[in-house]
Amino acid sequence: MEKIQKIETLICGIIELIIALILGFMVLSMTIQVITRYFIAVQVTWVEDVSVLCIQWITGLGVPLAWFKGTHLEMDITDHLYSEKVKKALYIVLQIVAVYASIQLVRLGTYTFRLNRGFTESAVGYDESFRYVPLIVCGFLLFIAAVFKFLLTVIPIITRQGEKKL
Repeated sequence: MEKIQKIETLICGIIELIIALILGFMVLSMTIQVITRYFIAVQVTWVEDVSVLCIQWITGLGVPLAWFKGTHLEMDITDHLYSEKVKKALYIVLQIVAVYASIQLVRLGTYTFRLNRGFTESAVGYDESFRYVPLIVCGFLLFIAAVFKFLLTVIPIITRQGEKKL
């Protein structure tokens, strides 16, 4: 149980660092764009494409980070209606649904990656399929987050029931 939490903390730290670096790069490139456009009258054409990629990566990494940390939006308006056992069962079902959704994200990302391979429409000239890599990464990391949350919820239930039988 502690090993899972340590791995989870390590993964969250790495994701946060990557998001911070991407965000810093995006702010720097946008600042350069503003300075060159208004003070030198030169427009840097690649900044918009890079900014879109940065936002896609921040989102693709932010979704599983929010799932790991439990900071995603939750609907708690009916929580007072359910017992703790029912809430825990619903949480377990939610993790199973998240595992399924993450698998579908990877499938969709892989499909769109293959579908767009070979197209270059951006000013930077990169392959358009690269836009879908954050979706694949998001699905993979969301899968890990949901499995970890599932295990962290189920393991204590199983071990307590095993102790009661002994």
